[in-house]
Amino acid sequence: YGWRKWGATARVRQLEEDHQDLLIVAGSGDQLAGLGSGTTSSSSSSTGTGSRLDLSAVLKAATILSSEIRLERLLESMMRIVIENGGAQKGILLLEVNDLLVIQAEARADRDTVEVLQEIPLHDHDGLARSVINYVMRTRETVVLDDAMRAGSFAKDSYVIKAKPRSILCTPLLHQGKLAGILYLENNLSPGAFTPARVEMLNLLSSEIVISLENARLYRTLEEYSRSLEQKVQKRTKELSRANTELSREKRKADELLLNVLPAKVAENLKRDGRTEPESFDDVTVFFSDFVDFSSASQALGPKRLIGELNELFTAFDNIVELHGCERIKTIGDAYMFVCGMPAADPSHALHAVTAAQEILRYILHRNETADLTWKLRIGLHSGPVVGGIVGVKKYIYDVFGDTINTASRMESMSEPMRINLSEVTHNLVKDKIPCTPRELLEIKGKGRMQMYFVDCEP
Repeated sequence: YGWRKWGATARVRQLEEDHQDLLIVAGSGDQLAGLGSGTTSSSSSSTGTGSRLDLSAVLKAATILSSEIRLERLLESMMRIVIENGGAQKGILLLEVNDLLVIQAEARADRDTVEVLQEIPLHDHDGLARSVINYVMRTRETVVLDDAMRAGSFAKDSYVIKAKPRSILCTPLLHQGKLAGILYLENNLSPGAFTPARVEMLNLLSSEIVISLENARLYRTLEEYSRSLEQKVQKRTKELSRANTELSREKRKADELLLNVLPAKVAENLKRDGRTEPESFDDVTVFFSDFVDFSSASQALGPKRLIGELNELFTAFDNIVELHGCERIKTIGDAYMFVCGMPAADPSHALHAVTAAQEILRYILHRNETADLTWKLRIGLHSGPVVGGIVGVKKYIYDVFGDTINTASRMESMSEPMRINLSEVTHNLVKDKIPCTPRELLEIKGKGRMQMYFVDCEP
């Protein structure tokens, strides 16, 4: 090829004489088209009318096929090569998919586009001679019909009768001895269009076609797997994100529930360490209250109405207590208890606790103005040291202990309806800020005679 391009005709003749076995003699006009400049055909001196196959052009075609790795582009390039250089007007490629041959590509000489990846079952396509396809499938042999309408049993094919094709070439594409596909070509203009040279050219390219197709299909499978894996990863990531969001939501709910049961500091210690130790607090004010004549009132109310009343009242108490920096400890029936000065220390614990008690009384008075059911409270407060800790291991209960608790309970029981009764200790802590009236000395169970004080100016 190079010697001929440079014009060294004598060298060309010498090579032709010395290497006849490397040249393929073909009919006139057989050259590879569309493979770039410099592609030519050689005439045979032995025949005068034939031409030799341009092996360099065949190599170029093989290079083009081997350079395509994407299946769609490979099918387009392959069909253009076989149409342009095989002397065909129409070309159809059938490939094996899931053990069935389906039409994967179709090209025509009068069209610029190649239809690829159609995956049309053979029995659904009426544009080819099925009897020829079936024969090639069965025998694995190439079929060349110079005139299909006079080709024996093939002439009876319904497509041949209807379309009247002239020349047909159908060749198997074998991979490791197995049928990987079939290449079907037609020329309806002239008989004998598929010359031995063109057939030989296709035979030379068929191995490269099969290998390139396998590589492209493997690459496509890997791409699809990669996309599928990426989609699975994205889906799993979204699922994990949703799960984390749901987990965070549930954690918030659990934290909120825990804070409804335990003081914030105790709850944090429990979440961090899995346990919490009892603590002693030296300066704490304890509040107790209960409703006057609650037992008789509860008998007149149904359970639902009674629980509804307590829920409304204690919810309001909780809001007031939280507003003044105090901590609700528990309720027992109609009794309500809160503390101030623990678990976080508060130098003004007594003042904050008494102020909260006054606001609770104001709330009851305001509610009684419009409510169908009115209530009266007794309130008592005492200040001193207490011990706080969690009781139980399955159902956490934060409770406080000590003589201060007992004394505060006595202050409540010795109070009067809608009055706030203070022990002398608590009074001494708030007397500069809150006016109080001393009461006569009274005998307190287990305490002897004690001085107590009523808070003045109660609403």
